[in-house]
Order: sequence, then structure tokens, then C-alpha cells
Amino acid sequence: MLKSLISSTPKLVSVIALSSTLIACGGAESVAVNSTSNGLQASLTSNNNSLDLSGTVGDSPIIKANITIKDSNGNIVATSISDDSAHYSVNIPEGTSYPLIVSIDGGINTVTNEAPLFDMVSVIENNSQTTANINSFTTLITHSAQAMGGALNLRNISLAKLQITNSVNFGLNNDILLDVVASQINEENVASFVKASVTLGEWLNRTYITLSAEDQSWTQEKLVIALAADLVDGTLDGKGAEGSDAVVAATANILSAQVLVENLSQSLQVTDINVMTSI
Repeated sequence: MLKSLISSTPKLVSVIALSSTLIACGGAESVAVNSTSNGLQASLTSNNNSLDLSGTVGDSPIIKANITIKDSNGNIVATSISDDSAHYSVNIPEGTSYPLIVSIDGGINTVTNEAPLFDMVSVIENNSQTTANINSFTTLITHSAQAMGGALNLRNISLAKLQITNSVNFGLNNDILLDVVASQINEENVASFVKASVTLGEWLNRTYITLSAEDQSWTQEKLVIALAADLVDGTLDGKGAEGSDAVVAATANILSAQVLVENLSQSLQVTDINVMTSI
């Protein structure tokens, strides 16, 4: 499957060129990133104030997902379950060490009526961040920030947000959703967010299916981490941080054209369902 896909590359060159432009249509150029952190250091300090945190779960809504939030030392500080609107809310206790990682386990995608295709995570920088959405974008952002070196710190998180939302945004409108992690999803930005995020998630899934058909050692999590590592410099070319893979990059670039065409034609298929009809 992978050989036939890559052998079709010449036929897709013009489409991929178009997709590269449209996928990254968010604006800013990528920023060169050194794999070691010598800028703003990690905010690993205990905070005296508690935090009321909330957010949305999933690319399309994921309900009944178990949510776990861990501090910078890996300790669980809060848990929750996404409600019937795919929202969650928790209180982070005072004295918590930031940044935090929020992850989901289980749940049901309300569009496909199936479990999520892969595990999702997000990041909370400090106790002034009252929203932490959890989706495919935030998953790549979190793993990319971790791959930059210097542990999970504010500099890396900011750079990862910039690199991911400008290099693989699949039409996400950064003008109306300023921060895919920390901005509230509302009536003004929900259509743009869901369309782009579902497309990103399906791109990840198809890349996994293609790679695992040739090499069963691939898992969804391993793929996401490899892509996130490659995208530390904003370019998907197999030359990013440790863990990047040239075959993964080539495969993902080809499949990005496929899902983008379906996105633009309102015909994106996820588990044989045209999800665009529900957006």
C-alpha cells in the first residue's frame, strides 16, 4: 500500500504544491528552532492561586471521555469527564506546579459513534489560562513542544503553537480563533475549527493506516510523536528533532493532498461518513 502510494507521487506533485500553500494558509513563516532550550525557561513553580479550568474535547465532539490533568512532576491534580456537549470543567488546586498536561482516555465521537481514533492531549501554561481545549491540533502542539528539548516550557509551547497552526492548519482561521489551545470555541469560530480539526485528525489517521499496513510496529501515538518532532521547525521533511522520519514525512505529505481535496469539496470521509454534512 505504501509503495503504491509513493509511486503515485509524480501525479500528485501539483496537488501537493497547492496543498502545501493551503494547509499553511495561516500566515506567518516558520521559525527556526534549536533543539535545545536557551530562551524562556520552564514555569515549574508552584502557584498560590487555584484555577477554574474548562474546554472542549475532540475535533468533532467527544463525550464521556475520561480527562486526567497532571502537573509538571507527573502527579495527577484533577480529573473530569466530558459532558454531553463535549465540554469539561475542573478546579486546579492552589500550589500546583505548571505547566500541566491534560489527556483524555475513552469517550465516544458523536459524529462517528465510535471511540476516538487516537489519544489526545493538551497543555496548560499557567494559572491564568482558564481554557484548555483538547483536539488534534493541541496534541501535535504539546508533543512538538516536548520534542524541542529543555522540557516543557513556555518558550517551546509558544513556538509549537506557531509552527503547528501555520504549517498544518488545514484552513484553520487564526484571525477568529487566536489560540487553538486557550481560546474558547464559540459560535463565531466553531465551524472553522471543526472543519480544520476534523481534517487534521483524518490526515493523521490515514497516515497511520498507510504506514501500519507496511510496518505493524507503528501505533497512532508513535506516529503523532514522529510528526510532532518533525514539525519543530515548521517543515514536514523528516529533518526535524529526534524521532523525525523521512518515510513518515513523505507519506504524510502525499495524504495531506488527499484530505485537503476532500475538505475543499465538502466530501471528507471519516470511517465512511461524510463528516462535512454535519458541520
